[in-house]
Amino acid sequence: MLVLSREEMQKADQEMIELGVPGLVLMEHAAIQLKNHVKPGALILCGSGNNGGDGLALARLMELKGENPRVLIQSKRELVGDPLTNLKAAKNLGVKIDFFYDDLSLLKEALSKASMVVDCLFGTGLTREIKSPYYESIRLLNESGLYILSTDLPSGLDANTGETLGIAVKADKTISFHALKKGMLGYPNVEVVDIGIKGFED
Repeated sequence: MLVLSREEMQKADQEMIELGVPGLVLMEHAAIQLKNHVKPGALILCGSGNNGGDGLALARLMELKGENPRVLIQSKRELVGDPLTNLKAAKNLGVKIDFFYDDLSLLKEALSKASMVVDCLFGTGLTREIKSPYYESIRLLNESGLYILSTDLPSGLDANTGETLGIAVKADKTISFHALKKGMLGYPNVEVVDIGIKGFED
């Protein structure tokens, strides 16, 4: 199995983009892989980065199948780039999407109605300790009793060391894209999937 550090994974992504494969294509491939592991009525919790973009692409695929995803985006800034493109597409298809930041009432309500949670809050680029209000959101996820699927790695884990950065999502399963991240060696219930990056090892 291919194991990469944060920096090696970022380089692999960038090399594909330089070869002419748009980041949106990689995001779409990630969403297609995630779609195999979700059920109707899932709550998809997104951040403002590419992990959030993966979640928005997933929501669009679910909506096309009539699977009623619910998307919450925790951010106090506007989305840009590929995540924004997927946000617009998902909205145009009628996906129910709301932004929030420190008012957790939307999250609490969504968790009470969800069939499961897809964690798309933070990705491999996270290096800082998680603080309020993201800390409280992850705590609510962990206390919800719902099945949690994490994308790439559980939000709050350091991709290189596996250290918990203040708090981390307690994922029931993690779908890791292209390679196992170095910090997840020995981590339970991780499936590495191909998203069309050169050098994938099954």
